Amino acid sequence: MRNLYFDWGVDDFTGWGVYGLQILYWGSMSRSFRPVPLRAPFQFLYPQDPFTYAAVTEAFASPHRSEPPGPRDILMRSQGNGASPPAEGIQAPQVAMIFFEFNPPSPQDIENLRRFPLVVAGSTWGREVLASAGLANLTLVRQGVDTERFRPLPKRRFKDRFVVYSGGKLEFRKAQDIVVRAFAVFAQRHPDALLMTSWRSPWEKDLSDSINMSGLCRPFVTGEDVEKSIPAWLIENGIRPEQFLCLNPVGNRIMPEILREADVAVFPNRCEGGTNLIGKEALSAGLPCIFSANTGHFDIISEGNCIPLRRQRPLSVPGPFVDWGESDVEELIEALEAVYNGSARPDPMAARASVLDRTWQAYYERLEAVVGTL
Repeated sequence: MRNLYFDWGVDDFTGWGVYGLQILYWGSMSRSFRPVPLRAPFQFLYPQDPFTYAAVTEAFASPHRSEPPGPRDILMRSQGNGASPPAEGIQAPQVAMIFFEFNPPSPQDIENLRRFPLVVAGSTWGREVLASAGLANLTLVRQGVDTERFRPLPKRRFKDRFVVYSGGKLEFRKAQDIVVRAFAVFAQRHPDALLMTSWRSPWEKDLSDSINMSGLCRPFVTGEDVEKSIPAWLIENGIRPEQFLCLNPVGNRIMPEILREADVAVFPNRCEGGTNLIGKEALSAGLPCIFSANTGHFDIISEGNCIPLRRQRPLSVPGPFVDWGESDVEELIEALEAVYNGSARPDPMAARASVLDRTWQAYYERLEAVVGTL
């Protein structure tokens, strides 16, 4: 057995954390690699099933966590905007697992990544950006989705409401300002409309103010209690209190119980460095989904599986935002109306079928095959 070390956290409420959790779970059944998490402790908002919990606790109790990676092992390093070079003094081959959004990458980022024997991009767009910058040590491995847990389920609570779901940490890149602007208009036309949000994150006090960069909405004010700041922002932008439900942090394990109440999921994101984990989960749940047609979203948009927002303008604010897209508010309103009146409602089975071959098990098998060449 070779050890497969990775340097990011394990939890059930962040993208990287769910990623680490899935590596531990599927790796616990591997005959080739033994996943070893380097960042402790694990954190769960919601209890896991006993098999997953056993895999995680065994991994964190492993004596290999205190041992340096040897020459037969692999060390996977998490990378984002501002890539770091390989760690010094490590005998094991190091792999850069990168999800980035800032484009173009800096020359220093490219130089740092060039020092890795292998760089694994999380989306076709990310791979193409890095390849065009001169990287040759590149491959693509798209993250998976739990298609067994995320499946079509009937509504329980909001049978008499038209529920619009919006998820992802509150920030400029995720474009909740576009959601708010569009929903405010849509809600005035449809009193039964309900905006259900899961926007809270561990980084909210640092990132939330960035939503004001566009100037689309009245400003978001990050107070001491973000739980109160989000509803205040929605009201300030013309959405009545009875037409929104702002969820606090939710563990990934119970997200199917949230998505089952939605009639449509909206993702007008300005950029996705990966393939949008929440978006794929919504597709797997058979939801009509509205995606911005840009960057990493191109990996999940296929014929008939969703409603793509094609009117993508370049951003009007300065920054490393090449290829980012500004979704058109009117197009989003039109898409919501089309789902509401049934004139453009993607087939739930077509939505689900589009991600059925992208399970976490398939992802892990692909990951082992890629890093096993080193």
